[in-house]
Amino acid sequence: MNKITIKNGNNKYDITINRVKYVFSSNQDEFKIKQSFRNYFSKNKSEFRKENGNSNKVLFNDKDLDVKRTLFVEINSDFSINEDCKLNSKSLILKYLELRLQDMEYFDTINTINLLFESLSEELKDENGLNTLFDAMDYKHLSKLINPYYFDELQKDEYDLTFEELLLFQIKLIKYISLNNNFYEYIIVFIDLDEVTQNLIQQINSLLNCYVICFSKNYVLEMSDDAAIIENEVFDLSNIEEVYAYFYQKSSNILPIEEVRLYMKQYIIDKYTYKKIDIIDELIKDMVVNKLNI
Repeated sequence: MNKITIKNGNNKYDITINRVKYVFSSNQDEFKIKQSFRNYFSKNKSEFRKENGNSNKVLFNDKDLDVKRTLFVEINSDFSINEDCKLNSKSLILKYLELRLQDMEYFDTINTINLLFESLSEELKDENGLNTLFDAMDYKHLSKLINPYYFDELQKDEYDLTFEELLLFQIKLIKYISLNNNFYEYIIVFIDLDEVTQNLIQQINSLLNCYVICFSKNYVLEMSDDAAIIENEVFDLSNIEEVYAYFYQKSSNILPIEEVRLYMKQYIIDKYTYKKIDIIDELIKDMVVNKLNI
């Protein structure tokens, strides 16, 4: 089991993780964790942070994460296919395409392109003594020539996809990157699960060679014991010994450790399980109750 530590001023969060962790938290704690990561991996340093000495730390197993050797990605419904297809430096699609182009199956095709450029250079020679050369094509050069777009029978963008389809598209890109990565020491992925589906859970749990933290307000049984509550303190089902020690300090009741685990799991189920409500039915019930109280 690994540990990711996030330090934000006086706040500190220790999250134990094997591959996937489902986090249920207050909006404030979730915001602090995300902002700490964004700040840690950002090149921008504001005057305010410099003047006040404000800094965020992100550690993996108590060692500072190397920003250059760590890929941090956020997957959410705000993802814009249109913007990401512009292939800027933070583009997920760009990272995916660069890895695809490094695959040996494209070696002969890229080599053929270079031979054609050499042939064209020869043809451009003239009697005036002007010769030409083309830069050799590699994955970096080729990626700059690509104009990608999302296609599923017809060209689509983020406005044509459902919430699930948009997240699955990003997850598939990350899956390929994590399986073919030969540079990054760590790949850390944040996923906003505003909506939970069986397909999304299945695809998230199948991610390999990366560490995934899913933020959700809706617990489902498939999340099993890979869950943690962050409400000022971190209560992690996979680190129940620490939870039990905290419970023992606060409570006069002495309970078996497994019973504490069950209580904690039930708390997650009660507080963070989405319950679909029939609004009209609820209004009718409220009207009946109000009449009885008058």
